[in-house]
Amino acid sequence: MADNAPGGGAWSEQTNSFDRIYTVATTVPRPTSAADISAEAGVSENTTRAHLDCLVKIGVLLKHDRENPTTYEPDPLYTRMQSLRELLNENDHGTLRELRAELEDKIEAWHSEYNVESPELLRERINGSADSESACEIRRDANDWALTRYRLDIVKEAISIYDSLA
Repeated sequence: MADNAPGGGAWSEQTNSFDRIYTVATTVPRPTSAADISAEAGVSENTTRAHLDCLVKIGVLLKHDRENPTTYEPDPLYTRMQSLRELLNENDHGTLRELRAELEDKIEAWHSEYNVESPELLRERINGSADSESACEIRRDANDWALTRYRLDIVKEAISIYDSLA
């Protein structure tokens, strides 16, 4: 593991245990056990569990305790609100409107290129694609489209907040 990577020497030395657990737990791509978060953060499992429970209580993480082992994942509402706050802090109304137009143009380009209404419908084409290279490209575009659509929703919400304050 690299010294500056999560769980590595420099990161462990320069960051307290709570911040390391927060960083790992809020960036996991799927529900993850305390043991795995602990290993990645370089923090004992008991300390990790205590911090994870705090993060659950304040609405940062979701806890799935019906699974064995118990798993944790970022709360999608918390993640969305953090993204919204970041957009509002870093952009003015005009910049957000420009960003909305850029994102809408990207979505329209995928819509025109593939002649489908959504990334979900585009993914259905993967089974019918002739080769793996084509399937990879379609999968990548479908994922990019879904992410762009999500981002566009947040940008529209930020614009709505600006509009309501005007």
